[in-house]
Amino acid sequence: PCGIAIIAPMEYAWDDYFAMVMGISHDIMLNVQHKNITTMYYERSGKGLLVADTMLVEGETILTYCNDELFRVLGVRDQGYMGRPVSELVCPLPDNARFWDLIANNKKVREEYMPLKLKDRTVDCLVSTDAFRQPSIKTAGAVFYFTNDRKRSEEVSVRIANGAVKTFSDVIGEDPALKDVIRRAKRMAETDSNILILGESGTGKDVFAQAIHNASARRNKPFVAINCGAIPRDLMESELFGYEAGTFTGGRKNGNMGKFELASGGTIFLDEIGEMPLDLQAKLLRVVEQKQVMRLGGLRQINVDVKIIAATNIDIWTMIYQRRFREDLFYRLSTMRLHLMPLRERKGDILLLANYFIRKVSERIGREEIMQIAPDARELMQQMEWRGNVRELQNLIECIVQLYPDDRLTARHIRDNIVLSSPSIVTSDGGTLGDEGPVAGVGDRTPADTGSAANFGTVSREEILAALAECGNNRSKAAEQLGIPRRTFYRRLKEFGII
Repeated sequence: PCGIAIIAPMEYAWDDYFAMVMGISHDIMLNVQHKNITTMYYERSGKGLLVADTMLVEGETILTYCNDELFRVLGVRDQGYMGRPVSELVCPLPDNARFWDLIANNKKVREEYMPLKLKDRTVDCLVSTDAFRQPSIKTAGAVFYFTNDRKRSEEVSVRIANGAVKTFSDVIGEDPALKDVIRRAKRMAETDSNILILGESGTGKDVFAQAIHNASARRNKPFVAINCGAIPRDLMESELFGYEAGTFTGGRKNGNMGKFELASGGTIFLDEIGEMPLDLQAKLLRVVEQKQVMRLGGLRQINVDVKIIAATNIDIWTMIYQRRFREDLFYRLSTMRLHLMPLRERKGDILLLANYFIRKVSERIGREEIMQIAPDARELMQQMEWRGNVRELQNLIECIVQLYPDDRLTARHIRDNIVLSSPSIVTSDGGTLGDEGPVAGVGDRTPADTGSAANFGTVSREEILAALAECGNNRSKAAEQLGIPRRTFYRRLKEFGII
């Protein structure tokens, strides 16, 4: 509320004075209304605001409005700058030439990188502006929207949400060794150190990564996961580190943030890290060491604060030995290591997991009757190798629960939904589980395999690695030494993730 009055002697109280009062009051109303509306509009941006007016005081640029976020972005305290010259906050010319040029020439920019020199520091900012000019109410200047890389990545991350939904309560099992792994992972969650999770495919590396994030101090920050084996080589660098405007034909007009920027303040999960090309490993090493990324086509380093959790099902030591993975990157990523055991090494949890998955699938599809596991199915499950680990068991149970209306899950259901050549039905004696139990032969075994001391069902990963090392990594000689046909040997390499 405001008003204006003109005091004059009665004999001079003409109608002109009344008209003058009305005109000035109208100007004040317009000015206040303009400021109120524009201020509400500006504040919706969520950025640091600085409104600079060049017409209020001749020869000075006055800071007519600012908010608390401005001082958070600039890292300074508000010392009553509103209504005072902008130069008291932002150093005058010849410093900050670009800043003062935007004001003087009413220029509009979007997300422009600008180092801003203050009294005692220089702050890297991302700046957008709106220009305004209303001579009728004596106002002209620019509205500055200030943010920084971290703030912007947080804004985007809020929109994409936290991708971690699993916690340690989602890790099912009573095996003592598994309990030790969980306790170790919980202690890791209390640190900001990088973690490397090792384990076969299907052992739950992604579940542990999410659980570690949700048990950490970063739980309310972004969790961004990227599968290094699922992204084409040509796109992986831009996915990880982003790109600037104009880098690619058909790319986003304003460029694009990479996954490291999106995860800033939180956690990035690099799944299948062993699939990353060597040239990108060198760039990733710099990011891990410096905590900075440079976008494709960019000229500046962007600070990122991320906890890195990497995972692989490949024998990382073999990769290093074969010079397919950088040893220095391995040590940078594996400040802490977590080894997840395969399901066949905690067979006491198989039935526990099977019943858990039966209940979960039944709840999801609205099935009221819960299947019970028959004795023959229990025995079969305990004998199977489960090369696909927990994921294989989960998929099998989901298939059976949805396909069969029976009240009991039997061995026949399992056999009907597992391919006979699957390594999971290989038993400890090298046979397979037929209708009446173990029978000789494996799906792709050739006559040359029969009677071999080291065949497809029994040869171990360690034996293969030892043979490769002894034969100078010559696979044909290693297969011959183990008494395995080359076709079977290569299949076994793939099964163990050695190739």
